[in-house]
Amino acid sequence: AEIEHLLTIEREQRRRAETLTKATLALTAQTSPTAVLEEILHQVQKVVPCQKATIRLLAGNVLHIASKQGDLAFDTQVTSHPGQTLTDYPFDAEVIHSRQSLIISDTWQESRWVSLPHNTWIRSHIAVPICLGEQVLGLLGLDADTPGKFLPQDVERLNPLIFAAAIALENARLHDQARQEIVERKQAEEALATERNLLRTLIDNVPD
Repeated sequence: AEIEHLLTIEREQRRRAETLTKATLALTAQTSPTAVLEEILHQVQKVVPCQKATIRLLAGNVLHIASKQGDLAFDTQVTSHPGQTLTDYPFDAEVIHSRQSLIISDTWQESRWVSLPHNTWIRSHIAVPICLGEQVLGLLGLDADTPGKFLPQDVERLNPLIFAAAIALENARLHDQARQEIVERKQAEEALATERNLLRTLIDNVPD
């Protein structure tokens, strides 16, 4: 029985390692921020299944929804507000300031949870900060309609994937920035060429 238990653990660890490897390769293959976010949520659902997964990116003191996947039929109202200020969401603020994942086993028993009309179906929640070094890029949030859905082991499963996701997001940002710089350089070169042609035309038409 003990040998069988050890074999089960070994198979589970091998499966996690294979999943992480595939997830990392899939993430690094993406070059646009939108594609990276979608791939993150796709891989997250494989590691820790849930009814809804959301990525919110941090800009100053505000969290903006950047990507979400899951069964939106649970939502009784889908809001379109521009962002969530951390001062209004103490649970999210704690996760960001501590840079530590937190689990809510039952939202009905959690004073820091902010209940809104569109999220009344959520009973358990897990929030994982997406960090690059000391910088918090945003939050990954997983939701379920039953209490006690998420366990500390889920955080352990997600952490390597979130680390890879942070690097992929930064690579996508740098790629996007480099592409924008190339476009701007090309536009500047075209403007310079136009000015040179205009100057040549003026010179050619000046009387001797």
